[in-house]
Amino acid sequence: MKHLTRFDRMIFSVMAGLALTLAGAWAGWQLTGPGPATAGNAGLSVGAYGPLVIEFPAEVDRQSAVARISFDPLQVGTFSWQGNQLSFAPLEPLISGASYQVSVAPGVRAADGRTIRQAASWKVTVREAGVAYLHPLQGPELWVKLPGDEPRQVSFTDGRVFDFTVGRSGEEIIYSVINDQGGTALWIMNRSGEDVRELLDCAADWCANPAISPDGRQVAYARRLAGVNPGSAPGIPRVWMLDRASGITRQLFANPNIIGSEPQFSPDGRWLVFYDGIEVGLRLVELASNQDFLLPSNLGMTAGWSPDGLDLFFNRVVEDEATGNSTLYRYAISTQQISKVIENAEVSMDYGPASVHPNGELIALGVRDLSGNPARQLILFNRDGSQVKVLTTDVSLNVAAYQWSADGQAILFQGLQLGSSDARPSIDLLDVNSGAITLVSEQATQPRWIP
Repeated sequence: MKHLTRFDRMIFSVMAGLALTLAGAWAGWQLTGPGPATAGNAGLSVGAYGPLVIEFPAEVDRQSAVARISFDPLQVGTFSWQGNQLSFAPLEPLISGASYQVSVAPGVRAADGRTIRQAASWKVTVREAGVAYLHPLQGPELWVKLPGDEPRQVSFTDGRVFDFTVGRSGEEIIYSVINDQGGTALWIMNRSGEDVRELLDCAADWCANPAISPDGRQVAYARRLAGVNPGSAPGIPRVWMLDRASGITRQLFANPNIIGSEPQFSPDGRWLVFYDGIEVGLRLVELASNQDFLLPSNLGMTAGWSPDGLDLFFNRVVEDEATGNSTLYRYAISTQQISKVIENAEVSMDYGPASVHPNGELIALGVRDLSGNPARQLILFNRDGSQVKVLTTDVSLNVAAYQWSADGQAILFQGLQLGSSDARPSIDLLDVNSGAITLVSEQATQPRWIP
């Protein structure tokens, strides 16, 4: 993927999940997308993230195509080509409720010398985000709550859903389902719970922890091969990759000593990180070169990316004579340096995984006092490790699986009221400005935003 210069970036914007298609024999342009469209020039409704996909019916001069695409207001991002498809990803999310104008000027040249002489423009509106989660605790199914709708069940597997992920575009949900062979398969549906189909039949193997690349072309997942004997435990997890276009799936590393689970793509799609339980650390892989290295960490998968994909935040347990606590570290991609985020961290405080604000300057952390209250509270820090404010003040509420909304105004999390034997986890929404907490669902786990 090529990073744009500041000047080049000024001519690009991203409309999540759109496809701009040349219609006919260079007769004109048609803007299409998976979101609902209205009649005439009212346009499309899209999510806060990309990628923008411009698909040409034949090979074009890439510079002439790039130079004639403009957007109002202008955005900053990165782009890549795959055949006749141009994909663009934003460095900052689009504003919910805002409208953007997409324009194509005449003069795009085809490789055979023909020229598109017609100009066109379309209006695109950015939709509000929804929420996905698993409910109930026993026999879980996928549920979604889209803006303006009541929560509703979208999977019907007799309670066999294991885990799931949502694509960055917000148009797809991939989930793992326990099958009749004792393994798990990967299934896919759109954001509304429709167009349900099996994505990958894994037979008796366990395929779980799916992650969708930012451009939507690949799916990383953890695969455990079926046991040698019927009923025996499956093997250790390894990271596999599924190419969406060809349907080919392969193990990421042939080395039998590299295992992995819970893969995550960086926001720019350049890197993949996963937990290696043999080497006890986070293995970071540059996908273009397949080069990898290990960040020692004894806390499992606790990685969190900065929005620009240039920093990876992760946790380690630091032990002293009295106790051991989890502390947050930053790995800088550009300098390959590891630094402690909270230099003056108190040894009695345990710091959870980082969720980085969309502006890249603020970090939400779950913090627990090892000498007192067992509940993990949500606290806001600056990027330099200085504390800004406490976000949750209920001392009996334990906060986990927290994540920022694309506009940075809310945090979705999994909560648990401590002190009661019949307490069950719930999905909650925190308004960062007011501090108000809204219940999304009782007896639910694994919250995810749907852009």
